[in-house]
Amino acid sequence: RSFWDTELGQMMALAKYRAFERTELVSIGNAAQQLGVTRPTIYRWMDDRTLNYVRDDMSGRTFVVRRDIENLKRVAAELVVPEPIGEFVD
Repeated sequence: RSFWDTELGQMMALAKYRAFERTELVSIGNAAQQLGVTRPTIYRWMDDRTLNYVRDDMSGRTFVVRRDIENLKRVAAELVVPEPIGEFVD
């Protein structure tokens, strides 16, 4: 994340932020709530690029891209193994 503190990083952050509609962005807290994880987990996923994010330097807030949250929820749902119904009979 240190790149985004450089002059070039700040300029790119502004362009990246403006590339998204407001409805496409979710706050860090909301992202954590939707995914059922803690805020530190969201930051870790931002750092390892599991989640794409943008920073609004005017407000100082960071937002996660909604489609990445939806993709992560979809992948997690696919990994859940359903419980067997009834008893298994040989």
